Amino acid sequence: MDATPKSDVNLSEIHDLRHANALLRQRNAELEQFAYVTSHDLQEPLRKIRVFVDMLLLQELEKDRYHALDRIRSSADRMAQLIRDLLSYSRVGQEGHPFVPTDLHSVVLAALRDFDLRIEETGATVHILPLPTIDAVPLQMNQLFCNLLGNALKFRRPDTTPLLHVSAQLLGPEEVTGYPGLAQGESYYRIVVKDNGIGFNPAFTEKIFAIFQRLHQDEHFPGTGIGLAICRKIAHQHRGEIFAYGREGEGAEFHVVLPQRYRLTP
Repeated sequence: MDATPKSDVNLSEIHDLRHANALLRQRNAELEQFAYVTSHDLQEPLRKIRVFVDMLLLQELEKDRYHALDRIRSSADRMAQLIRDLLSYSRVGQEGHPFVPTDLHSVVLAALRDFDLRIEETGATVHILPLPTIDAVPLQMNQLFCNLLGNALKFRRPDTTPLLHVSAQLLGPEEVTGYPGLAQGESYYRIVVKDNGIGFNPAFTEKIFAIFQRLHQDEHFPGTGIGLAICRKIAHQHRGEIFAYGREGEGAEFHVVLPQRYRLTP
C-alpha cells in the first residue's frame, strides 16, 4: 500500500509541471533571439554584399573577373537560402518537425558546389550513383553531406588524387535486423560516402563521433572536431544511425542509415 499522501504527490507533479513550463519559456525566448539574429543581423550584411556585387557585374570586366564575381554572387545567394533554412530549423520546436520528401541526389550535388574550388585544385573525382528521396529535414541533410564530403576532400593523401564515391542501397528486412537501434518493419536506405584518403585507426571509430574530438591535430587539417558529432545527431534526429569504417592510409567509409519515411511514432 502506498503511504505517500495524495496531496504531496499532486504538489510534486505541479512543481515538475511548473519547472517544465519555465524551461519551455526560456527555450522559446532563446529561440526568438536566435531567430532575430538570423533574420536581421546576418541577412543585412549579406544583402549588402549581393548589392555591391551586382553593381560590379554591371560594369565592363575581364572574363575571369566577371566569372569570379559571379561565383561570389552565387555563393551569397546560397548563403541567403541557408540562412532562411536555418531560421526555419530554429522554429522546429514550435512548429513541429519540417520533414518533407527530400531528394538526396540533389542535396549531394548542391553540397558539392560548395567544394568546387577544392575539387578543381586537388583534381578530385567524385562518383555519385542514384540516391533516393526520403522524408527528411533538407537543411540537416545538407549539413550532414557537407560535413562528410568536406572531410573526404580534406583528409586526403598528399601523393594521391582524391576519389570519392557516394552510393545508396535499400536494406532488406534481414539487414535491418542487424541494426538493433532501428525500428523493425520499416524501410531504410544505407547511404555510403567512401574516399581514398588518409583513413583512421579502427580503434578510434567511436571517438571520431564525439564532439570536439580530433584524430589529426596536424596544421594541414584544420577544424574544431564538431562535424561528425553533428552528423550523428542529425542521423539520430531522423531515427537513423551512422557508422564509420576505415584503415590508416586506406581511406574511410561512412554509412548513414536513414528511414525512407519519417513517422511520428517510432
